[in-house]
Amino acid sequence: MEHLYFHIPWCRQKCGYCSFFSQVNFDFNLYYQKAKNVLGKFPEFKPKTVYFGGGTPSLLSPERLQKLLALVDLESVQELTIECNPADITAEYARYLKRLGFNRVSLGTQSFLDKELKFLGRRASSHQNILAFDCLRKAGFANISCDLIYGLPRQTLSDLRASIDELLALKPEHISTYLLSLEQGVPLFAEKKNLPEDEVLASFYREIGQKLPRAGYLQYELSNFCLPHCQSQHNLAYWQGKQYLAVGDGGCSYYKSGGAFFRTDGHGEFEELDQKQLESEFIFLHLRLTRGLLLSEYREKFGKDFLREYERILAKLADFLIVDKKRVALREDAYFVADAIMAEFVQV
Repeated sequence: MEHLYFHIPWCRQKCGYCSFFSQVNFDFNLYYQKAKNVLGKFPEFKPKTVYFGGGTPSLLSPERLQKLLALVDLESVQELTIECNPADITAEYARYLKRLGFNRVSLGTQSFLDKELKFLGRRASSHQNILAFDCLRKAGFANISCDLIYGLPRQTLSDLRASIDELLALKPEHISTYLLSLEQGVPLFAEKKNLPEDEVLASFYREIGQKLPRAGYLQYELSNFCLPHCQSQHNLAYWQGKQYLAVGDGGCSYYKSGGAFFRTDGHGEFEELDQKQLESEFIFLHLRLTRGLLLSEYREKFGKDFLREYERILAKLADFLIVDKKRVALREDAYFVADAIMAEFVQV
């Protein structure tokens, strides 16, 4: 394993759309002890990437962050990321993050329209989004990612363009875009009936896919764009099927032990993955990358010829795929319907 994820399941309040595990009452001492126990089982672990996600990791004080980082051998770390709510970022806090060794921040801007931020239940305003970004820049952060949510009820194309323009004016190194999904149980679930029609959502996705590249951003994954050489190394590890360890309730680990692959949750429950599960996940995750699935990597992992194994499905999906001697990838105009395409492979 070369990748470590700290899930910090702590939020001041639950955003109306969020289905991730989080809690308002957070016992740091208990969390720390559990993290120490988990990491203690891997004494030789020297991760290349460490990612603090949540929840809201920026609610942790510098002292608590430092205590957690002390549990990890950071000698080989190349990318150390923390997700931050813009409402938590002050000039002082940004400088502390830099001193602790963080070299990448994922900033949850989500929108630059106050009406949308209020609807989503975000703590920060559009002005705070900009101030937080400025604080991070002044603290010396040269690798900042910003989030953008689209497909809100009653959202118009002009609304989306306004947020994109504000975001591009900041010039972050990385942009993650998310289509709003309202799952049963989230506070805003009743608004599901007001979500835009698929044709409108497709036009939003096209707008993002055209405007960001024109501004110099490369689309390297279905929902992720970056300036050259600024991909999220940690998230790439997920999409490339690499092993990773997760700490904290709500986190998920994936690793190989004794010739078998396992997935564990933050509570210590685990399942052994069979070959069919491994193969389905490999296809699904690799096809999310714009480079596609490399045939040599599939052959090395599963000992089979992908083109022969999935010949019938590849023929059926010929209009949506790029297929050559090296890879299978989605055509650009098929990105928005990627889930339906991938499901064809998983059902085999």
